[in-house]
Amino acid sequence: MSELKHKLLSATYKLGAPTWRIYPRTIQFDTMNTCNLDCAYCNVKEGGAYKQPRGEMTPETFHKTLERLHPYRRLVEWIAPFMNGEPLLDKRFTYWCNQLQKHPYRGVVDSNGTLPDKAWKLLHPFLHVIRISLSAHTPELYKEIHGADKFDDVLHTLTILKENVEPHQTLFINHMVCKQNEDNLDEFIKKFRNYTIQVFPLHSSPLQQNSINNLSTLNEPYRVIDGKVWQRMWANLRKPCQCWDMLGIGLNGELMHCVDYPAEYNYGNIHSTKIIDAWRQRNVQGPYHPLCLSCSLNRAQVSNKVGLKEAET
Repeated sequence: MSELKHKLLSATYKLGAPTWRIYPRTIQFDTMNTCNLDCAYCNVKEGGAYKQPRGEMTPETFHKTLERLHPYRRLVEWIAPFMNGEPLLDKRFTYWCNQLQKHPYRGVVDSNGTLPDKAWKLLHPFLHVIRISLSAHTPELYKEIHGADKFDDVLHTLTILKENVEPHQTLFINHMVCKQNEDNLDEFIKKFRNYTIQVFPLHSSPLQQNSINNLSTLNEPYRVIDGKVWQRMWANLRKPCQCWDMLGIGLNGELMHCVDYPAEYNYGNIHSTKIIDAWRQRNVQGPYHPLCLSCSLNRAQVSNKVGLKEAET
């Protein structure tokens, strides 16, 4: 039944009747916002543009979210048990996945891959999509961008995952293009040609000072599969950007306008507000929210269509 649900949701989305117009397609938790890197372009690190205090989501907030989701479990497809930190630093990560596995959702996780001794946790059966963030192809460039000498650890993690992923799981490398690495994109693709690479442009608005300082000239995301470059196209179904079908749940239960902005921009709290009510408020204001109007990702993606097409090279 769960597999049928996901096939139906995917089909509806592609046919032009996406369920996110009614309810978020993806829920992303800020279960813990501690990180072991100091990436140049990060806006949520301590002392950065958002100056967020480090902390953890309580189990009460986590389970309250699942309770609020339950009436709409047939519309929600993806759950991401992370947001602004490195998920493998959270000792409760496997617990979260175990709890989520009891529900009809698919899991997606982003990790920086610097903890190879914990890489096996990313192979939890709840997780269908595993993404490793890597924006450099050499140790020297890695240290410049990510702020630590962890390049070999990431390579180790990638090897472990590639050799052990289950048939239902997909492994990606997420590559964020910024000023420091935009001239090395061809070298990066050549080095990691045996992986599927998702290339994303760094995006910014006036709040994202670290991103503004590191913007590259690239403004179109694309994917590299088996050495071929495919331009990534987002849904042109009144969806302003790649995150518009996603709702972020902040550290303290905030129902966030966007997962890439401070939790103070929200539509209430999970403990006192229904998700459907917050979602309606968000969609009423839509892409005309001041943060969206100023976001470079919104401006770049607003005219794109659904799917993948081979890019000219």
